[in-house]
Amino acid sequence: MLGSVNARSVGNKVALIRQTVVDKRLDLLLITETWHESSDCVTLKRATPTGYQYVEAERPLLAGTNVHMDAMQNHGGLALIYRDDIKVAKKSLDVSVTTFEYLYAVVK
Repeated sequence: MLGSVNARSVGNKVALIRQTVVDKRLDLLLITETWHESSDCVTLKRATPTGYQYVEAERPLLAGTNVHMDAMQNHGGLALIYRDDIKVAKKSLDVSVTTFEYLYAVVK
């Protein structure tokens, strides 16, 4: 079973995301607009239920950004939460992107 959601911030929906994955017995959940800034994001870890893992593509803040400005909210990020027994390999393309992020993963 596959699901997809535009989270508009995982940070305030950790319990809802985790419970949805468990209740719906999802094999994979693709999350857009996670609003996370690094690969070691605590909220993504907390949103991932026991027996699941995730791969992600963060939207890092630009160097020198004043994070206290309302206009500088981080509105990107992608994550794929998947069952432990599914093989997922995160890949990269030979491109450099600056205006968006992408998540290229092979699922077996």
